[in-house]
Amino acid sequence: MMGVDCHPTIEIHVHVQFVVHTMKRHFNMLAL
Repeated sequence: MMGVDCHPTIEIHVHVQFVVHTMKRHFNMLAL
């Protein structure tokens, strides 16, 4: 986390969005 001066909160938000998207995709594949 150190050394990231730009926008750490935005990077965390993007990472969370990516994880949620991946989880949803896996869940949809399992549901099908």
